[in-house]
Amino acid sequence: MVINMIKIRKANIKDIKAINDIYNTVVKNLNATMDIKPKPLEEQKLWFKEYKENKLSVIVAELNDKVVGWASLSKWSLKEGYKYTVEDSIYVDNKYQGKGIGTKLLEQLIKKAKENDYKNLIAQISEGNESSVKLHKNHGFEKIGTLKKVGYKFNRFHDISIYQLEVR
Repeated sequence: MVINMIKIRKANIKDIKAINDIYNTVVKNLNATMDIKPKPLEEQKLWFKEYKENKLSVIVAELNDKVVGWASLSKWSLKEGYKYTVEDSIYVDNKYQGKGIGTKLLEQLIKKAKENDYKNLIAQISEGNESSVKLHKNHGFEKIGTLKKVGYKFNRFHDISIYQLEVR
């Protein structure tokens, strides 16, 4: 079973190319992110450096020494009053989806949020992304609302639903 062979670990700079490849596949093919253009590798390296400096979490799922997914905790807002709230992002290589990798990544993000004394974990999920909805609901996230037609990608507007988990 694949899920038992998955190793979840903290990302390092050597993982950036794999992280970037997975992300750019999503950018080009899905509405799971509202980025429109693929990210250049150098831009992703700067992003990763910023994460390390801000003590935010970037983790990877590894199978047979290959990165097959990644996830991160991001600041919900730059405003100081929101410092106890973070947002999760989870991306799995399309060849490995449906094998429990997203579950293992989200479980680790929830653990990291608790360890770092965050109080709320937010997920923004675009319409039609039922696997992400199911993943988050299975981990206790509640839908708290929908922002109508706030995302624009693939020549149309997308609703974005907000899910929240109170971290305890």
